[in-house]
Amino acid sequence: MELIQKIASAYKSGGTRNLLRRAFGYIDTRARLKLFSAAPPFLGKQKNDSAVKILAKQAGDEQSIEMLMWLVPNLNSLKSDDQLTIAVPNYWKKVFGMVRPLLLNGRLELCPIGEYSPQVRLMVINRAMLNQIPPQYAQRIAQMQVPFANGAYIVIADRGLRLSTVPNPESPRQLAEQVADNKAPGDVVIVSRYGFQFAVRTGTMDEGIVDEVRSEYLDPLSGIDFHGTTVLDLGGHIGSFSIQVSALLKQPMQIIIVEPAPRNAELIRKNIGLNQLQSSIELKEMAVSSASGVGTLFISSDNTGGNKLNMVEHSSAETVEVPVTDFPTLLRGFSSEILDLLKIDVEGSEHAILFPHGRLLSQKVRVIVGEAGGSDRGDGLAFLRFLEQNGFTVSHKGNESQLIFLAVNKHLN
Repeated sequence: MELIQKIASAYKSGGTRNLLRRAFGYIDTRARLKLFSAAPPFLGKQKNDSAVKILAKQAGDEQSIEMLMWLVPNLNSLKSDDQLTIAVPNYWKKVFGMVRPLLLNGRLELCPIGEYSPQVRLMVINRAMLNQIPPQYAQRIAQMQVPFANGAYIVIADRGLRLSTVPNPESPRQLAEQVADNKAPGDVVIVSRYGFQFAVRTGTMDEGIVDEVRSEYLDPLSGIDFHGTTVLDLGGHIGSFSIQVSALLKQPMQIIIVEPAPRNAELIRKNIGLNQLQSSIELKEMAVSSASGVGTLFISSDNTGGNKLNMVEHSSAETVEVPVTDFPTLLRGFSSEILDLLKIDVEGSEHAILFPHGRLLSQKVRVIVGEAGGSDRGDGLAFLRFLEQNGFTVSHKGNESQLIFLAVNKHLN
């Protein structure tokens, strides 16, 4: 049944050509997975080429995730010219650009850094990529217990990290300790690049998400001369978007954050207070879907921004029942007739939330920014077509399984 649904979705989103492209890609990927899992260590180059080809595709599709399951425990067989070759999805190449990779024939080969010998290798993983790795391997990486057999050290890094800024570490282990997540329990307060304070959980993706929200959502908004007063934030995380976007708003501003996860909501309240925004930001501790009621929230154990409503999350170790509201009800909470900005990052629920309300979006919302991916109602590109059909000019990056978009209403701007 799942395969039939995928076939139907592929045909609906791109017709026969898209269906055939995915079918051939699926067959090719499966063949390479077989090679990678069955080939003995002395076939390192063939296995390495297979890893590069598969992981060069966008992460988020099940084949790439399955490939990662093989990649991590087999790192010591993935060598090329005494370098550790690391294959990453296309939209993470910019991240690896921060650590001086060579982009050769679609490969990413990490050069020796600084004064390190060619025998020392560093594998740098963006925090957000841990969500694409099966939990048992993600945990092993995050704990950084020992280097891999081939001497590769793991560094969990933010998108903005530049290794050259680390002051002359004496060893790769020291480097790792300086830039990896702090594993001590509890919360710490950081200052974002927009100058706001955030209480974040140590040993989690919180700090990385705060910076990623700035670069992916806020920076593009400043490029369109956005100066609204009203914002609806669906999927509030710890206030990472709403608190920072206040720097772009005119007074008096009204921001409503919708976030169902109890621990996230607790940090939202704390961060609103840290930045003295109590008069401007209202928190609604609930989820959003196509209709009001009650739903089951699956709490991700490895991604504080990856909780899903009524959809089983592979890394979930906890569920909680949460109240659910709908989009029109939230709009009625604003004093203004027009909503200046809608931000949506709801882990696959975007179709259910907005598809029933195209006309309302066209009449009431000036700008939409967010993330779109796959669900049982379509993929990310189907979501963008929906916005275009309802009067929005849309720009995006990424592919149908995970994309970041900015949509501007042609009739209200």
